[in-house]
Amino acid sequence: MKLFPNYLTAILAAGLLGGCVTTASGPTGTGSSPQDAGTAASGAKDATAYENEAREFYERGDTANALEAYRQALAIRERTLGADHPDVAASCDDIALLYVGQGEYARALEWYQQSLAIRERTLGADHPDVAAGYDNLAWVNLSKGDYAKAVEQYQQALAIRENAPDSDQADTIKTHKQIASVYHRQGDYANALAWYRKALEVRERVQGPEHPDTIKDYNFIAAIYDSQGDYANALAWYQKLLAIQERVAGKDHPETAATYNSIATIYSSQDDYKNALAWYEKALAAHEKTLGAEHPYTAAIHNNIAKVQYNRGEYNKALAECLAAYKVIAGNLGDSHPNAQLIKTNMEEIYRSLNQPKPFSQWLGEALR
Repeated sequence: MKLFPNYLTAILAAGLLGGCVTTASGPTGTGSSPQDAGTAASGAKDATAYENEAREFYERGDTANALEAYRQALAIRERTLGADHPDVAASCDDIALLYVGQGEYARALEWYQQSLAIRERTLGADHPDVAAGYDNLAWVNLSKGDYAKAVEQYQQALAIRENAPDSDQADTIKTHKQIASVYHRQGDYANALAWYRKALEVRERVQGPEHPDTIKDYNFIAAIYDSQGDYANALAWYQKLLAIQERVAGKDHPETAATYNSIATIYSSQDDYKNALAWYEKALAAHEKTLGAEHPYTAAIHNNIAKVQYNRGEYNKALAECLAAYKVIAGNLGDSHPNAQLIKTNMEEIYRSLNQPKPFSQWLGEALR
């Protein structure tokens, strides 16, 4: 039998790995040979028109013409603002991003490096936009599988952010988690957890232990331990999470119930079916009270209880739980939905264990009438 996933607790690593970073600086650089104000304004308008045209080409899948339009925008900005200007760097970023989309990582890196060099000269090595430039280089190296280089560049970005007097702590936290995600992707859980915990320390200090994002980080760390089979640490982190959730959101909140489910699953994985059943029943009671008996989350808990009952040899109870889950899922999503099919497969397995004379399909048809 298969359990449903621990809904509301899944690790969304892709969301942590991030993508290209846009920068905030405007036309404050000192170009090498800028034109007069009127020419610059006219040039900016023309460059923007080419950039809009490039985006339209790109949306139609015409990357060749998109690239040409971005190059035209870059040429105008260089001519009117000078080669060393943040807006010129932004045009380099546009071209780099287009190459990333085509999988041409070497060319993308060249353009992101050119952009970074301009920002370092015009804004200074400690400017937030320089940190964002390192983020972009790291993102490309991560995409091409150069994990060591990606970590190095994320750490360069982090050093700038940590040393800035008016540092944006949200960016600092994000960079910690990006470094953690690189290690996580490589299966280096020890380093991944160390960096996730650094991110959590900053979050707790800045936002407090009861902030929604802090709560998500507790859940995330617990889930990593769980995925490694380190159940003792997973359970400890879920218990920390649960204490906050019960205090802040209440014992019947769906996310609190999701943590009950996660704790139950840990006990089930260790064959501690008595504790697993107790925690699944807490999750079920919370979902029935808050979401109702016909909600898919409620059905998921019925399915998970069925697995515990099955493993305890209580096949009739397991079958009843599976049937309750199937009625909700098939009723809401249809019999062909993957979750409905999963539950039906579970039911058939349980039914066969009972050695009943009726075929499973006949029994199910009668049970649903």
